[in-house]
Amino acid sequence: LTIIRASLNNDTPISGVELTPYCVVRKSDASSTTTDIPEDHPVDGAYLRYRWFRSASHRKASVCSVHPAEAAVMQNVHSKTYHCGEE
Repeated sequence: LTIIRASLNNDTPISGVELTPYCVVRKSDASSTTTDIPEDHPVDGAYLRYRWFRSASHRKASVCSVHPAEAAVMQNVHSKTYHCGEE
């Protein structure tokens, strides 16, 4: 599976309301689909899974690329990743 497009149809997320993304995926036979592909019904051995993390953009702070719950204190300019410590 290849994700061609993914977006949220909600303008403003509300606490307690499930966010379900709109995903367009391309299958190995070159066809595209927008139907959910759960773990218990994989397509070509693959399935869709998504997770949400609280954004820190309202605080103008960067989030660690490895530990999303931690604020970043440094950036790797080569890979453009953020990190919370020296590890």
